[in-house]
Amino acid sequence: MPPGLMRSGAGTSRRSGFECVSIDYQQAREALGARLRELRTETGLNGKGFAGRLGWQRSKVSRLENGKQTEVDAETWAQGAERPDVADELRCASSP
Repeated sequence: MPPGLMRSGAGTSRRSGFECVSIDYQQAREALGARLRELRTETGLNGKGFAGRLGWQRSKVSRLENGKQTEVDAETWAQGAERPDVADELRCASSP
């Protein structure tokens, strides 16, 4: 599991089972980018193809995956990756 994400213990009230934890900002950006890339590659699409699926520019996908931009639309990315179950995880990881 990437830094910045921690699976909650038993009895958590969070539906997704994830809680936000505070870590270094740059580490968090890099961890988020790595997770986004992992989700994209699971689709079998390259950056350009994934960007097209989302209706975004390729440069936006690149900036997100390389930790240069952290304002990610978690719902859109999760839907594009055909993994709506990770939307809460991505929202948590992208919050400051």
